[in-house]
This record gives sequence, structure tokens and C-alpha cells, in this order.
Amino acid sequence: MTIKPLGRAALQIAAAGATTLVALLATASAHAAYAPPSAQYGVSEVVNFPFTTSDGTTLTGSVYYPADLKTGARAPGRFPVLVDMTPYGMWDGNATFALDGLTKAPNGPFDGSDDAILRYFASHGYIGVELDARGTGRSGGTYNIWDPQQARDEVQLIDYVAHHLAGSNGVVGLTGMSYRGMNQWMVAGLLKRGTPVKAIAPASSGAYAFNRPFFMGGFPGDFWPAYQGLETVSEVPPADQVAAGGIDPVTLARVAANRASDAAYHAQALSNVASGGYMAHDDGWWQERDPIYDVRAIVRRGIPALITSGPNDFFASDSLQMYAALQDAAHRRSVWAPMDPRQSPDPRYQIVWSNSYSDGDYPYYLGYELQWYDHWLKHADNGVGSGEDTLRVQSTGGQNPWLVIPNGAYPMTRSYTPYYLTSQSTLTSGKPAAATGTLSWAPNQSLTFTSAPFAKGATLAGPVEATIYAASSSADVELVATLNDVAPDGTATTVTPAVEVDGALDGSERAVVVKRSWTDDAGRLILPFHPFTSASVSPVPAGKVERYDIEMLPRVWSLQPGHSLQLVIASQSPILQPTGPQLASLAGGSYTLSYGGPAASYLNLPLLAPDAFATTSDPATAGIGG
Repeated sequence: MTIKPLGRAALQIAAAGATTLVALLATASAHAAYAPPSAQYGVSEVVNFPFTTSDGTTLTGSVYYPADLKTGARAPGRFPVLVDMTPYGMWDGNATFALDGLTKAPNGPFDGSDDAILRYFASHGYIGVELDARGTGRSGGTYNIWDPQQARDEVQLIDYVAHHLAGSNGVVGLTGMSYRGMNQWMVAGLLKRGTPVKAIAPASSGAYAFNRPFFMGGFPGDFWPAYQGLETVSEVPPADQVAAGGIDPVTLARVAANRASDAAYHAQALSNVASGGYMAHDDGWWQERDPIYDVRAIVRRGIPALITSGPNDFFASDSLQMYAALQDAAHRRSVWAPMDPRQSPDPRYQIVWSNSYSDGDYPYYLGYELQWYDHWLKHADNGVGSGEDTLRVQSTGGQNPWLVIPNGAYPMTRSYTPYYLTSQSTLTSGKPAAATGTLSWAPNQSLTFTSAPFAKGATLAGPVEATIYAASSSADVELVATLNDVAPDGTATTVTPAVEVDGALDGSERAVVVKRSWTDDAGRLILPFHPFTSASVSPVPAGKVERYDIEMLPRVWSLQPGHSLQLVIASQSPILQPTGPQLASLAGGSYTLSYGGPAASYLNLPLLAPDAFATTSDPATAGIGG
């Protein structure tokens, strides 16, 4: 299928503001109807299950066994094992649960805790094993965020459950989302040939640990202090268990000590970042935790991976980049490259990218994962491991259709259209005359640029990039970019999670590694790679026009007829928390932005026709193997 960009004539019509109804999207052949199977088993849980690592540290958690639906006794036979390790306190009994797992529990709604998730899989014929990560919850040891030692602990646990756990058939899968999803990549990168791990499903995860939501464009985000509270509060034992004497005093004391230790660790981490220490740059400490460096090892081991994410996820961009890296590695291409649209996708590596998904939306993705595990761990012939429908994306806007992406390629197109910023606060497809605009480094300071209405509407599909040319009076620059969809009544809408900005860049970290950056057919950047290392920091020369390439969140967006696009460039955001050294260099800055001429600032858009893609069925009803 050919992707149709908006031609120049169509752009001229759009600029004129003519209004027509959007063309109906072509409909692809429907998938067969799919419904997750009913629970086959009840659940029998082994509470406070201990596991001792090779260095003598005892990790504690639970094991969930399939059980007889009527008697509750552990079911006979052997089953695949799903393994997870969490820093959030994996407490027994802190969740309501229904055997259907997704909607309503006997005592209330499904609350999405780890307890309920593993019970869901146990009720469908899997043994679930989850331990508190070292230094958290009930486990011994010392905590460190995404510590490589945690991954080594989990590798040892995998060997144990494959060969020694009662009821195990020796086949293992990894499960978990967000922190636990990122951990899966690190674990999978350590596995050896012949590993018992036959599939992973790292939901809400992506290519980089040094990125959203912790860092954006080289600036720390305000998620840092929020995360400290999330982690330490989640380790609180359930009050009903404490009141009932269900937790022994030794365990309670360990939990209290871990909470205090973890809080101290996070305070030290925040101080390190705020002072511009080693955690403030993507140097060796973070690169040990960046999953993209594990991609080749994962593909060499042939470990299938299913990613679930979406535009409202913390990992909206990184998840798509990780998918592309896996597909590239499977074709022996650079993991830093965009996919070649001509390459056939490898069905072992898939992503579901939905605007209904967000970090923490557990019930949404469990049905996908069940199909995934059933195929790779139980050899179910459900279509998951065949076909080319490896990139399932849902468009936002209009009817929110699911789209057919030819060859599962990401980026979805290399045909981009630059829209230039003008001194008249507009966005135009033609380069304007040379001019300038000014912006001060201060709260609530911004410049806004709006396009003419798109008469027939349009589709945005892929990464979005803003190239800004500017001179600064200070030794650093803070630029924050937001792309809005503006309705005829002036209502502006953007797709940006609450804890993130759309795009940002620390001017002193403006360096771009060309070989790791993505470009369009004309050679313009669509996804710049900024190394964000301490070595890449270079002060901004006062008064000199410099180029700033801002990575913005990817879009799969249906722009409705008569709507316009709007770019807002601000000099600050309350979401960004510059480090001490950054603040010192930013203070008192005044920026002069360049429009037109040889230094023409522009927004590079994956702008396609409204009917650029055929539509398909929602995988929630059609299944990911349909």
C-alpha cells in the first residue's frame, strides 16, 4: 500500500481555508472476533516465598499456582512460569480479583496490583512468581534504581523456577510493566543461549532509562520527587494484615528499614541530579540501564518481545524506538536506524500502541499478553507468531481508528513537510522572508505560531521535530515546544502526559550524533539523537545564532477538517527542573529566534492525507494474532 503525502496543491487548498468533509478511511479486512478465554483455574498462593541469591541475600515474594475451581486445591500437572520482580512491595491480599481478571471482582473493581495480575495468569494455566527486589519490601539487600544487580538476581531466579520450582514445566516468560517492563529488557540482555525464557512482554517501557519521564531534552523532570513518594508509599504493608497479625515482627522491621533506606537513597539521587552530578547525564551509569544496548543480545537469543504503550504513556516515544531497534537487529541493521519500509517485519517483535493505554492501565493489556504467552510458551496456534501486523497503532481524533501500517514500519513515513515559523505568528509551508522574534527566560513566556486551517483534514503519523535557530544573551538556552490541534472555535488540544512536556532541549546539550539520528527523504531531521553525556555539554556562545533540534512526542493523529496546527515555543515549563549548573547558565537569558532566510526555524511534520492508511479492527476484539 502506498502512503500518500499531502501534495503541494492540497497544501495550498488547506492554506486557503476551504472546508470539506473528511474522506472516509478505507477499511481493511476484519480480523476474526476475539475474546479472552474464561478462567480455567482458581488460584492457590504460597505467601512469603523465600529465594536466596548467590551472594546470600534473601528475596521474598509469592508464588501463584493454578488451582481447582471448586476445591481450591493446587491443580495437578506442570505449567509454564511467569516471573516478575518489583520495587513497589509485592503484598499478598492487597488486591481484589476476579477470575475473569479484567472487569469486576467479587469484592469490587479490579485494582490492577501485581497480586491481581499474577492471579489472572494463574487462573489461565500459568505459575506466577514475583519477588520484592533487593532492598525493597520484605527482601534483604540494598536498593538502587534499575540496578544491574536486580537483573542478575532475576537471572538466578529464572534458573531456579525453570529447574527446581514445584509444578514448573521448565518454560519461563517475563512479565511486568513500567519499572518491571524496563527490568525485563535488562534481564533478557543477560540471558544465555538455550535460556528457558521463551517470551517477554515489557509493557510501558522503551529504549532509554535516561529519558521520559525522568529527563526531557536534558532537563530533569518533576517526576523525580513524585517517584520517590510512589515507591516508598507503595511499600506500606496492608493495614488489615498488620491488624490481624498476619505479618511477623521481623518482616515488619525489615520493611520499615527498607522504606527508610529507600527514602534516603532517593533523597541522595535527587541531590545528585540537582547538583549536576553523574546522574544528571547519560553517561556510563545510565547507559548500563538503557535497554537499547541490550537489543542485539535479545535478538541473538531469539527471545520474542511484545510491547504495549501509547501516546498517553510515559514511554510513548521510547517504546516505538525500541520496537524499531528490535526489528532492525532482526535484519542485522543498526539498532539506531529507522526501519527500512521495504523490510518484512519479524513477528517475534510486536507493539500495540493505543490511545486507550497509559502507565498503570493493567486491565487493558492483559488480554494481549495472554495471547502472547499462550503462543510462545504453550505453542498455541493463535496466529500471534505469523503475519506482518506487528505494529498496531490507534489514531487519536475523529473516530480514533486503528490503522494498518504497511510492513509494520516505524517511522510510518519518511515523507515530511516543513512548516516555517514567521514573524506574523503563523506556520507556512513556504519559507518566509528573514525576520526575528524575542523570548525571555522567565515563567509564562512563549511565542505561538498557527497554520491556516486544513480544509480536508490530515493525518500526522510518526516522530515530530522542531528546528529552532536562535541567539542567546546567556550561556544556555531552555526551549520547550508544544504542538496543538486547534479547532475552529479556538480550542487547542495536545497529546502530552501530565508529567511530561511535548518537546524540550537544553541548549548546552544541542549536539547531535548524525549516525544515530533519523531523517526524512529530504535529509531533514525527524528524530535527533542528542547524546546528553557530560562530554557533550557545550556552553552557548553569547549573541551567536545556533541551531536547536527539538525531539517532540510522536503522533498518530487525525486532524479534522477545518482544524489548524499550532506550535508554541516557551522558555520555561513547571514540569522541567533544571539542575544547579543549568540554572546558573540560564539566568537572565534573552533569546532572538530567527525566521526565514538562511536560518529559518521550522517544524518538521509527518503530514499525510486523511486517508493515508487503511483501518483495521481493535485488537482488543480482534486479537493480536487475528
